Amino acid sequence: MLLAQGRVGTAAPAAARPGDSNSGITATTTATTTAGRRRRRPLLAPARAAAADATPPVPPATTTAAAATTAKARPYPSAERVAALRTDAPADVTYDAIVVGAGMGGLTAAAKMCEHGLGPVLVLERYLVPGGSSARYERDGYTFDVGSSMMFGMGQDGETNLITRALASVGRSIETLPDPTQVHYHLPASAARPGGLEVRVWRDFEAFARELAARFPHEEAGIRRFYGECWRVFNALNALELKSLEEPRYLLQQFARDPAACLTLASFLTTNCGDVARRHIRDPELLRFVDAECYIWSTVLADDTPMVNAGMVFCDRHYGGINYPKGGVGGIAEAMAEGLESRYPFSSSSSSAGGGGGGGAKAKGALVVYKAGVQEILLERDEAATAADGTAPGYRACGVRLADGREFRARAVVSNATRWDTFERLLLREGKGGKGGGASEERGARMTATPEAAELRAASAALAAEEAAAAAKAQQQQRAGSRSDASTSTSSSSSSSGSGNSSHRAAAATMQSLPATERAFRGRFRKAPSFVSLHVGVDAAAVPAGADVHHIVIEDWAKMEDPRGTLFVSVPTL
Repeated sequence: MLLAQGRVGTAAPAAARPGDSNSGITATTTATTTAGRRRRRPLLAPARAAAADATPPVPPATTTAAAATTAKARPYPSAERVAALRTDAPADVTYDAIVVGAGMGGLTAAAKMCEHGLGPVLVLERYLVPGGSSARYERDGYTFDVGSSMMFGMGQDGETNLITRALASVGRSIETLPDPTQVHYHLPASAARPGGLEVRVWRDFEAFARELAARFPHEEAGIRRFYGECWRVFNALNALELKSLEEPRYLLQQFARDPAACLTLASFLTTNCGDVARRHIRDPELLRFVDAECYIWSTVLADDTPMVNAGMVFCDRHYGGINYPKGGVGGIAEAMAEGLESRYPFSSSSSSAGGGGGGGAKAKGALVVYKAGVQEILLERDEAATAADGTAPGYRACGVRLADGREFRARAVVSNATRWDTFERLLLREGKGGKGGGASEERGARMTATPEAAELRAASAALAAEEAAAAAKAQQQQRAGSRSDASTSTSSSSSSSGSGNSSHRAAAATMQSLPATERAFRGRFRKAPSFVSLHVGVDAAAVPAGADVHHIVIEDWAKMEDPRGTLFVSVPTL
């Protein structure tokens, strides 16, 4: 997927730089008609009423090619703000929790822990600003969102406005701007539609349903039934306090609150969106549209998208709407970080006998620390977690080590890094020592547990290697079964495929080293693909009045999941 994010500016530069043109930028893409000719199609077409066959007007085809090398970075955050950043925290405190990463998930987790009486809580962020993939940066007077600019969860009603609720939990709110459409689809040409399929997802559900039915009049009843199923899921979710559907205690609490909603969700838990769509829709092109509806946010097609997730997204865009935070998405995390420290101020007092066995100072509240890249989550033996037969030693997280060698202790570690970084880099990495390698014996026995962690990795790797070798040998023998000298053939094949087996053993070793719950997760879900982002400054004069904010362009259904197969254009400043 290719994500192109634009920002518009109203003033032309006083003196054009080399490569600049005051005429601005119009983004276009190419599409192939059924006759084989190629045409130019505008991405930023003015919004129109939800009509069946209106053709969007074409904006002037004027372009600007601003050389990236001539763009000067504008300091963000400012030098004054960087100087005021907190970059250290007390190391003689045993924190109730350490949160790795000040993304939205990490900041919300920290706020919730403090809200429920935990503290002190330490949030460690490697960069100069919070937010992670929800941060922002500046170039040449334009402010760009690092990740998505299509924001859900910022409505005011119901239970699904999770961002609004997260901000309220730290006493903050943000002004937002409502978007009349979620997205404008520009989809492939077909025999029925030589000019391609154009569909807008309007904030008003009825307007969207009428527009989609106008494109597929023979499927109007099926469209209503399919999205009706989505509304069943959404209404059930909106009746519950939203937390993890995988936690039994939470589900029991919510069942007591609204048994009908829980039973509705339970009926969809093992169902994917594709199966539900095919119950009600027969038109192949419309089913591909449902695939695109899933792919633009789940990064997988409808058959791999859980119906519970689809129901949430397909309906919240109409219920709560798409609302853009004024000033940029990064303002959400910045408000969360400031509110967290303001509502739960950190305080510490010296003590010769700290709680929880950690000793040192007593403290409460929350701290957000920047320029604090976590290199390793530290482990120690936990006899309570040892297997009943004593064969599998248990471990618990007891702190973190930063890239510069600093160490912090905690009773729990919450990772806002990706699950792959968490389990494969922060937990399974080989100990490098660093400045923290010379910790005192008392502290090292409690925190680093490096020999135990290495023992765990070695044992898991050895087991995985044995299993992989046995499987590879059996496979080679099976393939060589028709030959007279099976052992010779197996030996020869094994030698030639050594590098492949090595790679397989390494992957198997990693899997064996993971907790059982993580192995189960990876067995059920596949890793989402990455995407490339292009950030472009656009002269406002080049954008037609009333242009839609978000556009999806797909020129070939068969290549939708391929690199550059889907183009997502977002111009949130519209």
